[in-house]
Amino acid sequence: MKQTFKLLLCVFMLFTGSKAFSYAQSDWALYDHFVKNHYDSGMVVQYTSEGQSYTSAEGMSYGMFFALVAHDRERFDAMLRSTVKILALNSFNGETSGATAREQLGASTAVELFIAYDLLVAYEAFEDKKYLEYAENILKRTAKNNTVHSSVLGDVLLPGSSGYRTSQEFTITPAALPPFVMQKVSKYEPKFKELYHNTLQSIVRGSGDGYVADALTFNYESDLIVKSTTVGTQLGAKYYLWLGITSNADHNRKILIPLYDNITVKTSDDRFSPKLANLYYHTTEGMGDVIYDACMLPLSDGKIKDYLRTRLKVYHFGKKDFIPLMMTMFATGYDERRFELKKDGSLISETR
Repeated sequence: MKQTFKLLLCVFMLFTGSKAFSYAQSDWALYDHFVKNHYDSGMVVQYTSEGQSYTSAEGMSYGMFFALVAHDRERFDAMLRSTVKILALNSFNGETSGATAREQLGASTAVELFIAYDLLVAYEAFEDKKYLEYAENILKRTAKNNTVHSSVLGDVLLPGSSGYRTSQEFTITPAALPPFVMQKVSKYEPKFKELYHNTLQSIVRGSGDGYVADALTFNYESDLIVKSTTVGTQLGAKYYLWLGITSNADHNRKILIPLYDNITVKTSDDRFSPKLANLYYHTTEGMGDVIYDACMLPLSDGKIKDYLRTRLKVYHFGKKDFIPLMMTMFATGYDERRFELKKDGSLISETR
């Protein structure tokens, strides 16, 4: 009987692959939770603490990503149709068409690049050129409108098209540039290789405290300007997550992760991440919530990794917890090998 069981086990591993992804996609409770509570007829729905519903471009970008992970083309296309209207992709001609809709829904460099990434992954998966055309439209618009020139660094990416530069200084946000996203978009739009390289230099200059700041300010000689308001909170914490799920083969990941040893060591020692790191006063304070747990999971190891896994597993996601849910899906989806990312940023899900 034991020999028969061993034989059956060997046959099962032969067909599934001993290194294959661990779970069937239909068993992903968090994706089911997303669809049930935050998806409605092609729109990703979020809720305020008062229970009022709304839609954001950020939410759409994450929803499209997880539809690709689930190989759920029907929902991906439905969300794309809504996103085309939000970002006015059909009318794009190199100008800022659709700017009002984009501003109202919170579109930014981070969101536009993430949606372009989703579209490029869809193009490679489904071989439909409409996805490529939409992605190229976004990338052209972002490269044209969301950059600034520094005499030392060259052209760098701003968080958005307006409000992030003055005659004296400019601001960048590290979390807007997931390495896997930048690797993929650079393949299709060469200008982003230069933009990514130059902006990475800015990020490295701002990593001296071992924490990611929400925003980094520079003058046009590329000197970092640290102010009393230069802090790292939930926004900056996303960068730890993006680094953590990026392919180990990405050389930028290998360079960047050691820069943030302070946060990984502190999380391991305290069993939680600080809610706020002030890069001006060199202080930390507070206890980070579930978003921090999710963002630190891929970078952690040993007992603290198991501890964070448990905290995420037992967390109850209410309707207002959309962003915590999304961050947890990125972190645990990667941790459970429901998806992985290749060196060039390509997405591999367990159903492909």
